[in-house]
Amino acid sequence: MQSTVNYLWHTDDLLGQGATASVYKARNKKSGELVAVKVFNTASYLRPREVQVREFEVLRKLNHQNIIKLFAVEETGAGRQKVLVMEYCSSGSLLSVLESPENAFGLPEDEFLVVLRCVAAGMNHLRENGIVHRDIKPGNIMRLLGEEGQSIYKLTDFGAARELDDDEKFVSVYGTEEYLHPDMYERAVLRKPQQKAFGVTVDLWSIGVTLYHAATGSLPFVPFGGPRRNKEIMYRITTEKPAGAIAGTQRRENGPLEWSYTLPITCQLSMGLQSQLVPILANILEVEQAKCWGFDQFFAETSDILQRGVIHVFSLPQAVLHRVYVHAHNTIAIFLEAVYEQTGVAPQHQEYLFEGHLCVLEPGLSAQHIAHTTASSPLTLFSTASEPPKGLAFRDPALDVPKFVPKVDLQADYSTAKGILGAGYQALRLAQTLLRGQELTVRGLHWFVEMLQATCRRTLELARMALLFLSSSLGPERFSGVAGVPELQDLKRTAELRSRLRNLAEVLSRCSHNITETQKTLSDLCSELVKNRDQVHEDRSIQQIQCCLDKMYLTYKQFKKSRMRPGLGYNEEQIHKLDKVNFSHLAKRLLQVFQEECVQKYQASLVTHGKRMRLVDETRSHLRLVGCSVAACNTEAQGAQESLSKILDRLSHQLLQERTQGAQASPPLTAPYPSSVLKDLVLHMQELHGEMKVLASDLQDNNRIIEGAPDMGAPSPAGFLMPSQRGAWNWTQAHDLVQFFQNLQRLRRRPGAPRPRDVRSIFEQPQDPRVPAERGEGHCFVELALRGGRGWCDLCGREVWWRALSCANCKFTCHPECRSLIQLDCTQQDGANRDRPSPESTLAVTFSQNDCKPPEEPQRPPTLQEIKQKIESYNAREKNCLGMKLSEDGSYTGFIKVHLKLRRPVTVPAGIRPQSIYDAIKDVDPAAATDKRTSFYLPLDAVIQGLLKKFMVVDNPQKFALFKRIHKDGQASGVKGELSWQGPSVTRCLTCLLFSLSPNLPLATQWDAFSIPELQNFLTILEKEEQDKVQQVQKKYNKFRQKLEEALRKSQGKPA
Repeated sequence: MQSTVNYLWHTDDLLGQGATASVYKARNKKSGELVAVKVFNTASYLRPREVQVREFEVLRKLNHQNIIKLFAVEETGAGRQKVLVMEYCSSGSLLSVLESPENAFGLPEDEFLVVLRCVAAGMNHLRENGIVHRDIKPGNIMRLLGEEGQSIYKLTDFGAARELDDDEKFVSVYGTEEYLHPDMYERAVLRKPQQKAFGVTVDLWSIGVTLYHAATGSLPFVPFGGPRRNKEIMYRITTEKPAGAIAGTQRRENGPLEWSYTLPITCQLSMGLQSQLVPILANILEVEQAKCWGFDQFFAETSDILQRGVIHVFSLPQAVLHRVYVHAHNTIAIFLEAVYEQTGVAPQHQEYLFEGHLCVLEPGLSAQHIAHTTASSPLTLFSTASEPPKGLAFRDPALDVPKFVPKVDLQADYSTAKGILGAGYQALRLAQTLLRGQELTVRGLHWFVEMLQATCRRTLELARMALLFLSSSLGPERFSGVAGVPELQDLKRTAELRSRLRNLAEVLSRCSHNITETQKTLSDLCSELVKNRDQVHEDRSIQQIQCCLDKMYLTYKQFKKSRMRPGLGYNEEQIHKLDKVNFSHLAKRLLQVFQEECVQKYQASLVTHGKRMRLVDETRSHLRLVGCSVAACNTEAQGAQESLSKILDRLSHQLLQERTQGAQASPPLTAPYPSSVLKDLVLHMQELHGEMKVLASDLQDNNRIIEGAPDMGAPSPAGFLMPSQRGAWNWTQAHDLVQFFQNLQRLRRRPGAPRPRDVRSIFEQPQDPRVPAERGEGHCFVELALRGGRGWCDLCGREVWWRALSCANCKFTCHPECRSLIQLDCTQQDGANRDRPSPESTLAVTFSQNDCKPPEEPQRPPTLQEIKQKIESYNAREKNCLGMKLSEDGSYTGFIKVHLKLRRPVTVPAGIRPQSIYDAIKDVDPAAATDKRTSFYLPLDAVIQGLLKKFMVVDNPQKFALFKRIHKDGQASGVKGELSWQGPSVTRCLTCLLFSLSPNLPLATQWDAFSIPELQNFLTILEKEEQDKVQQVQKKYNKFRQKLEEALRKSQGKPA
């Protein structure tokens, strides 16, 4: 033990030893605090007095977090030796970090940036105080862990330091051979006489070698045999280095010198950081002091790197993760250019996804608006220009694995084991990178496929809307001729327009078919990607490599301990040989797993990824063309509408005048329409003029949706072949034009119109397991003349004018042209099935139009996997309902929107009960309102799915039941209704009853005790309320029609 007045230490606790001093780990006698003491030996006292005290004076002058702290200067009790008491760094030095097998190929990028920041800050403090260090190397940079676990590096060993201004020189030589400036190396190592003076820039050379060593794990200038064995070639490499080179090696004896202008491929630094670091290394590793940078420029360039932010970008075309360094104040245009330098994807071809969403980057904005990214959550780059994936470029770790010598050599075996273990850790890092690349590739491509699927759905919806418009406009020609219709020049133009619209309908039909096929292709690709994602998550190669490394590391530690011994006994030597054999077997197994489980899978995934990228590019281009076609069709339809709008005024006035004159001059014509119908037609045509303007606005909105849809591209007229205008005109088609106007009017759904009554299914009609057959069979339709007004079509929900078809059994009403589209069967043919029981109840069936006949031919039921896929597809595209999902048993959960009036428990904000439930919730956010919402309980599996979509059902733990409100003894009370079901007539009568929802009492009847017919009656009440609303709307339009009729009678002078 040795001690001073306040500190003591044991000579076995040696931390480091130099030519003039030794450093020990010591403790404060009073507090027990750990410190480092530097004890000078007798050789140090041979130096001049001013040199001995220089280190004390320098350390007392410095005070910085990146420079080791000096606590005190004391003396030993006996020998009176000077002792420097300094800050203790428990994590060793930068050299010890680089000597670890994990860092055999350099530090990780984040740790390297910490080293760069600390070294630059420490050197800047030295220059501010006019001090030159003259012995900068990894061994003189200590590492300390901060309170938050971050690394802090500190400059130490100021024995060679002295005060020196920027314009001053010195002639004394200090330092370590490998890190010395070539001029100092020539004088100190080669002992060549020369009278050169050295400036402060000699520290820059040492910093450059140190940074290169930290980045790569090896020295930049290495002659054959090593720097210490081949000093002449070492000096030649450093002095003959060409401009821009940052490393030079000699691979064989008397061989040529090889220069490197970039960091090696085994370096862990990203290309983004390398592109910023290499110019700095090239300019501070410069022999000629006139060409070498000064400290001011070095500090400016390093500060520029450290002030940049990192944006992680995963390139789908390359299947490589990049780190892009940009300043927060830089524009996004600069960021796009930086991405182009690393990926080769031009800025105009760059598109980004972030967490599955399209990320639109405006070049004029600053880079700080870009979302925060990480290595596991990067921006995903997709190129609009197709190119084959390149993959990650790397060096096979097996090429860097040394071999053990046959004989037992403890030092050589330790060095070999260290090299093998370093290659093993490199293989582990590469395996993790390759696996992460596969995961990001599958995830990014899956996101992009989902965007294409969304584009398909939008385009298909717009195409179907346009097709519905055209099909309704081009209804069947039901009138071959009508007497008394005058020749109108505008009618010929209308017929030509109809021919153009027929061609548009054909194009839209083909587009819809193409989109459906594309959707199937994308769905199959999505399933493959999900399967691949699961395979990546189940990959265990990383764990296998890690297990081998753990076992190898234990053997390495034993070799490291044994190398300090002079020799081994016989038994220990045999154990050492067995350890070498096992170590080699583990290394072979590790490399085998890396090659077969990691590299081969990665290469196979690149091939598959290339094929998928080509498929996605082709699909995207195809969707862009289809989108252009749909947009062009909408544009053409809009032009047709504008033409119709121009002739509508003239046509309505001419028809009105000529029909009025014909009625005065001759007896009524025999026509398919009565006079009242013709009068209504004229009034309707006048009203249609305003509706056509609204329709034009809708078509313009559709075009804007298509043009603004992402991934569709701008619609190009050149990409769409306009249909030819053809077709002959027949003067007897005037009433066909009337039918055309009627179909146009049905496109505009009026307020209060009932919703379509067909059940929406997530399955294709032949595969729905809940509906055996949906082909519209069994209806007994009769023609219904609507003389007293208008009706509603139960299929499309539009108004029915003049003629309609109505089922004699189930009262299903529709347009004549909608008959072929009906999918729901009638189960009450001639009353035969009127008393058929429900499968879940012994009571009679109510809504016979919603029941289905057994299939005529047996069909294969869908598998469970098919059902799950279709449920997921339905939930993905269902956007109208808030949080509503369809489960595997066919039930809904979540919210369904309420549009109708019904007595039910309601909690209304501000304590005001509105007139209807819809008024209470239309402006309320369900997520933010919490308990302030309409809520009642329904057994979701017991209600018809199609009708259930009319409500917003909030699943409430409190059970509610359906009660019939009665009045007894002047008081209102509720009882459970005992409903008898005998037929449609009884059903219609029951709709007049008033039901309400009330909380059940304890042990009372719950919802699941109600039968399906009872619940259907509850829904019938709601439909009754719908009909009331429809009647109100009809009264409104009847009143308006009466005013128009009165105006016409006054204008003609006599009644029509």
